[in-house]
Amino acid sequence: MSAPSGEIIVVAAHARRVPAPARAALAEAFRAVRGDGLLLETCHRVELYLPWSRSAEAIPANLPPGVEVLRGPAAERHALEVAVGLDSVVLGEDQILHQLRTALASARAGSPVASEIDRLMSLALRAGRTARSWRTGPGRTLADEALDAFTRRGIRLDGMDVLVVGTGEMGELAALRARAVGARPVIASRSAAHAAASAAALGATTVAFDPGEAVTLFGAIVVALAGPWRLSPPTIDRIANGPATIVDLSMPSAVPDTLVQSLGDRYVSVDALASEAGNPGSSRAGGRARDLVERTLVEFERWAEGWQHRAVAQALVERAEAERSAQLARLWLVAPEIEPAARLAVERMSRQLTERLFREALERLRHDPEGRLTSAARELFSL
Repeated sequence: MSAPSGEIIVVAAHARRVPAPARAALAEAFRAVRGDGLLLETCHRVELYLPWSRSAEAIPANLPPGVEVLRGPAAERHALEVAVGLDSVVLGEDQILHQLRTALASARAGSPVASEIDRLMSLALRAGRTARSWRTGPGRTLADEALDAFTRRGIRLDGMDVLVVGTGEMGELAALRARAVGARPVIASRSAAHAAASAAALGATTVAFDPGEAVTLFGAIVVALAGPWRLSPPTIDRIANGPATIVDLSMPSAVPDTLVQSLGDRYVSVDALASEAGNPGSSRAGGRARDLVERTLVEFERWAEGWQHRAVAQALVERAEAERSAQLARLWLVAPEIEPAARLAVERMSRQLTERLFREALERLRHDPEGRLTSAARELFSL
């Protein structure tokens, strides 16, 4: 059981404030110290949720600039805002709910998750599902924002061939959205078979993973890869000297560094996309989502108050039982001649005595709205 204080801390690194290499390094460090906490990794964020009692040992001393450290209600509110999409590129994002659900399942499959974090994330997922249920029509995704980035740069996609590199979920979403706005998606993948299967399902065509001279046909390229986009020097030169703008949804970046430098403003990273997308909470739907966050926060805090009282009461019971058992064990060692029936009677009497001594104290701890008795019990019994 984690410390009865029940306070949560989150260390949050978002693409708006912390560059991708620093987030990747933080994620690696956090995996080694997660313990009974929860690690959330997405395209735009790396976040570690911990009980406050573990924060001193688990949080690196020198955090990169831009990393937020939130504690108590601020950490709880942040988790809920993430789940409903207020801290995402788009509001009510399906992907963030999936990622949060996966993070919680992964944490539960490892060491036990601290009770307060497990409860908070369960409520956050429920709030996220509620926010998603408000949508009418298809929800916006990161793929929509990628295509909007071309429009913001004056690139008309209607009737254009758009190269989509990657056949994962985000790559397929980008291809679908490209077709929806009148573009012709062309699929590239490390696996020719995957590219062909994806193209057949999407009604698209394919091109080689390293397109060579064919790359000059594309004015818009979306990259969504888990790993690098390996290109020959001639292909890199053709892209750099051609008309294409690249939106890179990969995390970390999949586009070769030399090409990124050559493209300049014609390269849009996933971090830049997060900054361009603005604040989804400023809309009317965002206001409704904020109300949902506040209601859910109140529900969590009520649960947390009761949980803290129950946790202290349980810890007190466990302490008393441990002491009782230890004393009986010593008695049986120094008085081995005691008959089994007498031992049973002593066991029963000592248990009843312990229960009687602590009955009133436990009852008062369970009904301690201001927490004064709970704090006193922690201090008196070093719980």
